[in-house]
Amino acid sequence: MKVTRSNSSKSLNTEKIFSFMLVLLSFVLILLTLNSNVFSNRIDAHDSSMFLYFGKGISEGLIPYKDMFDHKGIVLFFIQYIANIVGLGNIFLGIFLVEAVFLLIALIFLYKTSYLVSRNHLICGVVILISSGLYEGGNLSEEYALTFISISMYYFLKEIIGDSLKSYHYFLLGLMGGLVFFIRLNMISLWVVFCIGIAVREIIKKSFVSLFRKAFYIFLGGMSIVLLIIVFSIMTNSVEEMIFQTFTLNMQY
Repeated sequence: MKVTRSNSSKSLNTEKIFSFMLVLLSFVLILLTLNSNVFSNRIDAHDSSMFLYFGKGISEGLIPYKDMFDHKGIVLFFIQYIANIVGLGNIFLGIFLVEAVFLLIALIFLYKTSYLVSRNHLICGVVILISSGLYEGGNLSEEYALTFISISMYYFLKEIIGDSLKSYHYFLLGLMGGLVFFIRLNMISLWVVFCIGIAVREIIKKSFVSLFRKAFYIFLGGMSIVLLIIVFSIMTNSVEEMIFQTFTLNMQY
């Protein structure tokens, strides 16, 4: 029995190490495909250039939607602004560092989600390697949204499998949904599907107290982002412009 357990333990450790190497390889490969990496001499695409413009503009005192025009969500532009700060004025360096952090978090939660479903480290590593082709030059709204989506996917699946999470997890889910909503409006289907699924399950079980608790914290998390953006828009007198460009124009577009 000792020999069997020892061999099993060695096999598991080998599996973990190989899986870790696959994840590390995916991380490096994706970083090398980003236009912002130090080895790249490619010019950013139209969307990325606009985002960089917003980030640089905010750092120089311009107000989103009022002084600059675009139909993407304001969270995306503040990510660019943070990149400008992180890069000490070199927004391209800052974007690369921010993208690296977002990518690392996304890969960690994609791995955790894969393991939650498969319970196999090797499968997780392969899934991550396959998904490494999702990034197309980087600094895209989908890229940043994917990080928040990957976090939420993990906790939603944990909720479905385990039937419950702690209250702060539901708040986090709402928070992530709010951030994605103000990055790219049409990428919130994950929250719509899972929230409806959770609601139907709780109603069937007649667990109305549990349903109220979960709905309350998810709503609270989402509304905290909404309120922060409303306060910012009121303070900068850009409410009308933000609503038109973020919602009205997107519907027309």
